Amino acid sequence: MSDKASVLAKIATAKTVVQSIAPSAPPPSLPPSDFDTRKTAPGVVRWFDFDSAAQIAGGFDENYIANPSNDGLRRPVIDTSIKCSGAGSLRFDLPSNTTANAGGEWLANFSPDLATRFGENSEFYVQVRVRWNDVMAQTLFQQIGGAPQGGIKFFDVVAGDVFGGVNPDSWGITKYYSSSDLKVVVQSYIQHRYPIVYRYFDGATANLFEDVATPLDVKHQNAMPSPFCLYSKLAALAPGADNPGCWTMLANEWITFQLGIQLGAKGTVIGAGGSVIPVWLNSTVRLWAAREGQPSQLLVDWKPGVPGYAPLWRGADSEDQRFGKVYLFPYMSNKDPAQAHGLGQVWYDDLIISKVRIADPSGSATPAPAPTPTLANLPANTALDLGRYTCAQPADNPAGCERISEYSGFAYDPYNGRMLQFGGGHASTTRTDIGVFDCTSLKWGSLYPSTPCAQQVLANADLSAMRWISSNHPIARHTYDMLVVGESSGGRSFFVMTSGGLNGVEGCGSGGILGGAGASQPRIARFDFASGAWVYSKLAIPWYYASAAAFDPLTKKIVVVGYTDNIAPGRVWLYDPATDTITAGGAAPSNIGYANNLIYFPPTQKFYLISNGTVAGGLAVFEVTLDRTNLAASSIAQVGGMSGSLPALIETGFAYDSKNKVIGGCVRNGLFYAYDPAAKLWTSRVMQTSPVGGAIGTVAHHSLDYDPVNNVFIILTDYASGFRTWAYRYQ
Repeated sequence: MSDKASVLAKIATAKTVVQSIAPSAPPPSLPPSDFDTRKTAPGVVRWFDFDSAAQIAGGFDENYIANPSNDGLRRPVIDTSIKCSGAGSLRFDLPSNTTANAGGEWLANFSPDLATRFGENSEFYVQVRVRWNDVMAQTLFQQIGGAPQGGIKFFDVVAGDVFGGVNPDSWGITKYYSSSDLKVVVQSYIQHRYPIVYRYFDGATANLFEDVATPLDVKHQNAMPSPFCLYSKLAALAPGADNPGCWTMLANEWITFQLGIQLGAKGTVIGAGGSVIPVWLNSTVRLWAAREGQPSQLLVDWKPGVPGYAPLWRGADSEDQRFGKVYLFPYMSNKDPAQAHGLGQVWYDDLIISKVRIADPSGSATPAPAPTPTLANLPANTALDLGRYTCAQPADNPAGCERISEYSGFAYDPYNGRMLQFGGGHASTTRTDIGVFDCTSLKWGSLYPSTPCAQQVLANADLSAMRWISSNHPIARHTYDMLVVGESSGGRSFFVMTSGGLNGVEGCGSGGILGGAGASQPRIARFDFASGAWVYSKLAIPWYYASAAAFDPLTKKIVVVGYTDNIAPGRVWLYDPATDTITAGGAAPSNIGYANNLIYFPPTQKFYLISNGTVAGGLAVFEVTLDRTNLAASSIAQVGGMSGSLPALIETGFAYDSKNKVIGGCVRNGLFYAYDPAAKLWTSRVMQTSPVGGAIGTVAHHSLDYDPVNNVFIILTDYASGFRTWAYRYQ
């Protein structure tokens, strides 16, 4: 770090940089490009990749720094496991029972020498990628007193520090903060998960950029098309619910924000009571946002001519404030420290500041799934009949292919909006394709053709991984609740986490084992979405084949809970796909049973294991508390004091309903059960059908999962119920 004298000398000789441009229509989008291309494009004045600790350890010579939380216990850190480019990202942690600035803050001036500030007749853009976890997306945060907290900030642009100025410190620098008069803020609207923009107008009053749509209504995102992002719709919504017509953030994906500000000439307007307010005339503010892999969309277009328009306030003439600093922080004003909640986490990456509009990020990311119109108006507690399950694999002998659901299930793929299915085995079907239910077309298909029956012979079997050599597909097996979709540094994949109890090679129509009994060594199988190929772990599987598994979005690892080689009581394991390693954790104090379901519960970041009725007393729910820093300290505890309409459990399927924050499933004879872990309450409903009068029946073992985009459970019923597919909305 340079000494004080050299820093001040460098700042003293700096020139203020501005670009003369008049307010205009939104600049056109540019072809998408990667971060290395975007950060070196013409017009860029500064960038941060958050790839190393050096990006948070700046000081006066660089004019960027990470500051601690209000209680001094936390600062933002570099996270090398979750990032959208390079080697890392900037992560903020917000634990339970914390105040407004729970995770600390990161700030930077627009240039190391304080020379780059934007004032009259200038234009600048700030682009940053933001990601938050389930807790941030789903928790209804409260302010002191219990009312919904007023909104989660994402970032601010404020007045840049200046050498000299009206209030210089001991370094001779006047510093401006997030609380400065000159600022524009991007945050969520109260506890709804759609972004808005606000500013100060007269030095005291925070004003949203709201388009006055009617005398009694405003548009919060005035650039959004019909049905419009209207304030009036909130009256009919629960706190935190999505506002139809607004662009809403989702959990666990990288959002790209770009804020563009054009400033006109200095001027004044007359405020309330005849006060003279200094402004930048004809100033404009625009906010674009983009989901991962999608083009950016203009949300806010604040400019002259918009109903309710007022220009940007510029502060007192004596201060000559100009935009020149950015703050990154998930700040929540007046946040209630008495409120308990899970660990909230927010990541930032790829920050760019430029004089011209910045191109959207490129990459191989798949566009986020969109809602399906057919399901949009499905009433609460209604199941839509989507028809009989159809399949045609293997192509040379597809008879009985619907039996892939026997003692098996499917898993929701959030990256592509589909259910992925693998199963069969043990004298049912030996098909090896991945069954696919497309949540847009609402049809079943296959991701690739199955290994033909003609190739399902002992000479074509690799016993060291239990795969067919010619196709590299896993040999068919029961999969129970052991199918997982997740991502790690190795990419996005579909995992088969069970041996399925294989003890030999079974082929089409064999009626038994072809051979290999006692020599088979099934492995964890991973289907890589990018390459379209199966990859096999080198590790022996330590858990019983009828255990249960779920993806942990915090560690990007897979949690398995079950017996060890069919020996009670059971324990927890953590599989790391990035390193192909397994870590054993804490053991259960009592028998947990087998063929269970394991469900991640985002509000508390815990897991719930629901037994299949094989433990004493039948119904049993176990709370799995994962110690992510010391797995041996993890616990599996049976939940006591449950009430309500408790199901008589059999082997069945459950999934987490993120809309209603319940765990739902156990469909049997047209009854649907839901469990609320917060209240320890079970409820049941007689499922209504569309068309009216249909008979749903019973789910086929574990063949049920939840589609959060459409707020429906996808259910495949058993043989006695006709092998039919249903889309069910709880509420």
